[in-house]
Amino acid sequence: MRYVGHAEQWDEVFINGNLDKPEFLAFYLQDSKIMAVAGVNRDRDIAAISELMRQQRMPDAKAIKNESINWLNLLTTNN
Repeated sequence: MRYVGHAEQWDEVFINGNLDKPEFLAFYLQDSKIMAVAGVNRDRDIAAISELMRQQRMPDAKAIKNESINWLNLLTTNN
């Protein structure tokens, strides 16, 4: 498991992927903002998310729920 960000509090956890496999990203959300992400078997996505967080370029919660995001493409195409 990998973890990026920091969430002392959250009002929702959104799961992208399959907990049974296990291969997923768990987004810890507070007021529609992504505070932290935990990932299992999604190391490349977590690396891209970590860099997007560092650059303060993370999408909002609505975007991650409504779209299938390619995190590596998001990192490289929106400089």
